Amino acid sequence: MTIDPHKFGLSVIPSGAILFNNKEHFEEVEFHSFFEGTPTHRCFLGTRSGASAVATYATIKHLGFNGYLERTRYYFNIREYLRNLLLSENLDFYLPPDLNIVTLKHPNVKEAVGYFEEHNWIISQSKNYNCLRIVLANHVAEESLESFFQLYQNQLETVSLSCT
Repeated sequence: MTIDPHKFGLSVIPSGAILFNNKEHFEEVEFHSFFEGTPTHRCFLGTRSGASAVATYATIKHLGFNGYLERTRYYFNIREYLRNLLLSENLDFYLPPDLNIVTLKHPNVKEAVGYFEEHNWIISQSKNYNCLRIVLANHVAEESLESFFQLYQNQLETVSLSCT
């Protein structure tokens, strides 16, 4: 199982971790080290700062279980708010989201990414699918989703008109 405290817990990037439910799986993640005195590493990144571990610990202690639960509910609520905006215009997510990362259909993804950047929205293109990829983070409110949705509709109309 992995944890991503920077997405749900407002911690620093990078602060993800892999959690193992038994020692055998943990021991499978082993890399030979070229350092004297440390023959193996059990980390994908090699030499690393402890800052993200400390930040993750501090965030977990600060938020606690209920804080994480509250943040998670918030992300899912704004995701559903965006879904309802889309459904109101017979649109939907490209793929059903499991987390606070959503995908949107668009006929010209690269053009749309540039368009949104011009309007101060930083979104990306999915590496595996031809769609827009949006992370709904803590600073995204319903009002900003309405603004985003209006831009999305305008962009879809512009692309649609240029294709006719």
